[in-house]
Amino acid sequence: MGKQIGGALGARQERKAAKRARQRMDAQAAETRRIRDESVARLNPFAKAGETASGRLSALLTGQRYNPETKQMEDVSEQERADLFFKSPGYQFKEDEMLKAIRRSQAARGNLLGSRALAEEQDRQRGMLSQEYGSYLDRLTQLSGSGQSAATNQGSMALSG
Repeated sequence: MGKQIGGALGARQERKAAKRARQRMDAQAAETRRIRDESVARLNPFAKAGETASGRLSALLTGQRYNPETKQMEDVSEQERADLFFKSPGYQFKEDEMLKAIRRSQAARGNLLGSRALAEEQDRQRGMLSQEYGSYLDRLTQLSGSGQSAATNQGSMALSG
């Protein structure tokens, strides 16, 4: 009889130990899921920035942009394509600074209102336009690539859980 009581107590303790072990494993799994979900969420801004950059890059180079709502490619007007570049902060800043520098230089030479002043502005603007367009495309390409990496990482993390 003593063996039966001892055996029953031992089995009860084993069940309790097994239950505690399951609870620890469940808690660890929940913490792992929480960390994974948080990591996936932290990549959202980078994935979104990449999506935006990809859309702008596609619109500039092909005249079409993907619409995530309709899941279709849409045509982009010539005016909108031009605005994507000419209204970009980088272009606006460079243009403003270039015009200020030209006008200061012309004012110092007493040539602010002359026809040469306008020709100089146009020449410099064309050169700056070409250089800035290439830089803008490079920045969009890099940002698009970063977004693609973030989205890939999000997918990998989501599948690993």
